[in-house]
Amino acid sequence: MDNPIDVTYLHTLWPDFLASAYAVYTDNTVWLFNHPLNEASSTEPLEINRTDDFSADTLILYKDTPTAIVSLERYPTEADYIPVLIHELFHGYQYAQNEQRFPDELAAISYPLTPWHVGMRKKERQQLLAAWNASTEEDVRQALTLFFSCRSERQQVYPEAVDFEQRIETIEGPALYVEQLVVQRVKNEDEQTAVNRFSSDFLDPVSFSTSIRKSCYAQGMLLCLLFDRIDPNWKSTFLESDVLLSTLLSNQLSFKSTPIVLDSLVAAEEAIKVVLAEKEKRISEFREQDEYLIKLCGSFSYDSFDPMNVCSLNNKWLHPHHVQVRTEGKSYTFKQSVLAEHDNFNKPKTLYLFSTKQPSLTKNQLTVPEIGEFYGSGTYEGSVYTFYVI
Repeated sequence: MDNPIDVTYLHTLWPDFLASAYAVYTDNTVWLFNHPLNEASSTEPLEINRTDDFSADTLILYKDTPTAIVSLERYPTEADYIPVLIHELFHGYQYAQNEQRFPDELAAISYPLTPWHVGMRKKERQQLLAAWNASTEEDVRQALTLFFSCRSERQQVYPEAVDFEQRIETIEGPALYVEQLVVQRVKNEDEQTAVNRFSSDFLDPVSFSTSIRKSCYAQGMLLCLLFDRIDPNWKSTFLESDVLLSTLLSNQLSFKSTPIVLDSLVAAEEAIKVVLAEKEKRISEFREQDEYLIKLCGSFSYDSFDPMNVCSLNNKWLHPHHVQVRTEGKSYTFKQSVLAEHDNFNKPKTLYLFSTKQPSLTKNQLTVPEIGEFYGSGTYEGSVYTFYVI
């Protein structure tokens, strides 16, 4: 990886869009471009050994500098990873513009899955897709009227859920919009083909009810594309606004809401069963690990965790990668999967985890290798340790 990617055209995708620092990496090596650590060269990368800072495709603060990163291991060709990298560079641009319209990520954990809500959301997404596919201004307006009418009805019943979606649309929609423009450029595709890459399962209730956050990306992208038709100059003021993307579009077109009637909710009910069954499966697979099981009981609070990847089912939250909790004034970091049970939202009462190494239990202390010491009382039977933290 000797040469930087071409970022000279970013301003043609979005006004004043310039590249911040970025890096591509493999399992062992990172190539860092346009970063203060590499002031000696504007063209050649700084090659460094990969650290844990470089994980997934995202925007990170690396040495206090917003840096877009992409793993080369995940993409077969340059044309596959460049659009993703520029998506993340756009998040760096949003950061530089002091974007503030971020969602409360906890809203996805408590997102309501009811037949009416899933059915209404599907109808709403049908109208958004219809608006983008419409060939006349009248058809666009008619479809958007129904789209915003569905959204208004949902907002009255589930305001936090709709606010979460709108904020994801506002942050991720423009980034995906930019990504599909780059897809058109590097893969020589037309808009229809490029957009279809990101909306192939747009109307599948199982898909959009499984990955709530991700399902909002394409919603935001389509809103951006519709804005292009309605007001080609919308980008110049959008990032300076504090209004959410869909609200900005609704305000501009002054829609009058119309009553929405849903057809049968059987498909929505079946989709919910599939989604809940998949969550049950993930939690069951976690419980079936053949290692030392540690059950910690007490009063815990979260110091940090990744809400975007939590699998939640009733009062259970499965944290797949990392969680940090606090109890009795001490903080503990778990780098493995942890299942938490809650009495109150966001306040775990029981933590389940597995360890390949045997814990050590004394009269008033449990030592879990690579995690730390807990004080209280407990018992063990076979490979199961139950400990009450006090």
